[in-house]
Amino acid sequence: MFSEVVGHSFQLERIKKLVEEGKFPSSSIFSGPEGVGKKLVARLTLESLTGSSLNVRLIGEEKPPTIDNVREMISWLFVKPSSGKGKGVVIDRADEMRTETA
Repeated sequence: MFSEVVGHSFQLERIKKLVEEGKFPSSSIFSGPEGVGKKLVARLTLESLTGSSLNVRLIGEEKPPTIDNVREMISWLFVKPSSGKGKGVVIDRADEMRTETA
């Protein structure tokens, strides 16, 4: 499941346990210095929750998310998925969002 990830064994074991027990929270924060694999672990965690049948969107990859990006994401989340078991969102650069966006 997390074979692409190097290191972080404690954190990955905790994530795996929560997923297996069906106790993974509906929202999570993956924090740490740039380049440690937060986005990768977030994506793999979403995949592990429902397999490949989850619709996943990533916002804020190129620049911090704007309020319009967040509004669009919220609208997308409230519409039932046309295929798959559910939806998930990875918000990159959330630490750089403006206060009104957050």
